Amino acid sequence: MTPQDPKLNSADREEKKRLAESEKRSELLSGAIRAIRKHGPEASMTEIAREAGFSKPVFYDYFGDKSGLAAALTDRLLGNLEMTFNVLLDGTHSARDAVHSAIDIFVSFALKEPQLYRFLVRGATSPNVVATLPSLMPPIAEVIVRYLEEQLSEAGRETDSAETMAVAILGMVFSTTEWWLSVRHYVPENYVEHLTDLVCGGLAGAGISSAS
Repeated sequence: MTPQDPKLNSADREEKKRLAESEKRSELLSGAIRAIRKHGPEASMTEIAREAGFSKPVFYDYFGDKSGLAAALTDRLLGNLEMTFNVLLDGTHSARDAVHSAIDIFVSFALKEPQLYRFLVRGATSPNVVATLPSLMPPIAEVIVRYLEEQLSEAGRETDSAETMAVAILGMVFSTTEWWLSVRHYVPENYVEHLTDLVCGGLAGAGISSAS
């Protein structure tokens, strides 16, 4: 056991411990990223732990299971999306422009990191979509819900469907983009347009104009 530094008070020792835990968590996530890039989205916890240089129990202590690991990786890899979505959905862009830009962000990430994208999507949709999708990207889902509530309210519609619509949109974009990565029937620009048309068509049916 390492003796405590007598020069540190209890608050300093707690801060030092917190920083050490944060660094260890970062090492675990870096190892997971390397393993997923190397072994693909089906990488086992054994492979992930081996790549990170830690035991499986350590991963389970920090993340619980693969869904927890997927959520932690999302926070690390896509953490800037909350800010991006807040800007896109601040009411200064048309609904179509906002939807198109948001989808393009996901597609661009999927093209850059296909193995990681697949891992995150499968971590979000298995085994229980209702339980895991909101926990994977709650900040983004919340931003979309707020935006849809504002748009529905302006259109004189009830806003209780906003959460369902937000989760449906995210689920569609996640799963369809995973499919597109495998088949590549369309160039990225056309694929983003197709998804944008579909989402905006749904929004129009709910009373939200894509030109608003």
